[in-house]
Amino acid sequence: MTSPLKDSLALFELKKKAPPHEISASCDEIIKICPLDKKHGYGYWLRLVKKSGKSYNDILYLTGKAKGLDEKFNKCGFVVNQLKK
Repeated sequence: MTSPLKDSLALFELKKKAPPHEISASCDEIIKICPLDKKHGYGYWLRLVKKSGKSYNDILYLTGKAKGLDEKFNKCGFVVNQLKK
């Protein structure tokens, strides 16, 4: 006999959705440039990419532009500013 709590937890776990493929692939490209830390975790980049509405190709262009920046510039800050425009 299973408890009602375990049944509700199992139902909750089934309702979780994986992020859309394009958005998660965009986040993976950003993470190659900006390593994960406490503030900029995977969920932060998912929300930012989703809110910006940029496509995967736009993110590839953006990350390529960030890779070409001088060492004195913050690449993560550049990416964040471009996504929040």
